[in-house]
Amino acid sequence: MEFDNKEYPLSPPISDLDRLIDRHDQAVALATEGLRLLTEAIHVCPGFGIEQAISNVRWYGDDPAQRYAPEIKKAIRKATWIALLDKSKLSTVMSGNDLEKLKTQIAATPPDITRENVVSTFIALYEQRFDSFRRGLVELFKNLCRQYRSNDAFRIGKRVILDGALSGRYWNHHSSAQDRVNDLFRIMTLLDGKDPGQVPREEQADELIIHAVHASQANYQHDYFEVRMFANGNLHLWFKRQDLVDKANQIIADHYEKSLAKGNRPGN
Repeated sequence: MEFDNKEYPLSPPISDLDRLIDRHDQAVALATEGLRLLTEAIHVCPGFGIEQAISNVRWYGDDPAQRYAPEIKKAIRKATWIALLDKSKLSTVMSGNDLEKLKTQIAATPPDITRENVVSTFIALYEQRFDSFRRGLVELFKNLCRQYRSNDAFRIGKRVILDGALSGRYWNHHSSAQDRVNDLFRIMTLLDGKDPGQVPREEQADELIIHAVHASQANYQHDYFEVRMFANGNLHLWFKRQDLVDKANQIIADHYEKSLAKGNRPGN
């Protein structure tokens, strides 16, 4: 049996096809504009994190844009606070513990970004910056100075020892030696009245020490310390600037004097 076009007349639903074509054109235009706007948002965001928040969006259900807006806004607030902290350069003078606590607070509940919040926060941090620097200096040398005892004040001597700092020709990432060297370099630079943030990465102490290791040097002379490398991976750092060591020891003494004045045992 042959199909009779006259008996079963068909014609394409032109109007429906036109509507689908229009929706295609609209979808392309909206998607293109949306991607452009997302790209611009990522570009103008002061830091990182918005990309991860966007990638977490699930495009099903009712109004995903509304559902995920709070998460994306939080990611932008967090990135902005971290960028503000970096730009302020307070991270170069804050103790490691203080900085970690602040970043943890920001990650959990980043405050709203308003001029009032930002200015009041950084005024408070600037007022506390020397106390934080002093705590960071004492924390560092507590960990580095072998003569330190938990209930006794101490003074920095001529050298510090970093056990197991190197693994072959590289930093031992199972130790904290590289971070300790960076902290030492940062503190000595600040005590020298210079901005460690202005030192190029390739001129920072940990990079220079590794370059010396790769050159098979047993000793390396830095501006602030002489570094002696040993086959067991240990590093001995001998301080070369007694004036900076004296400044550090004065800060340590002031710290313990204030601790005693508050009725605390030194070292606690």
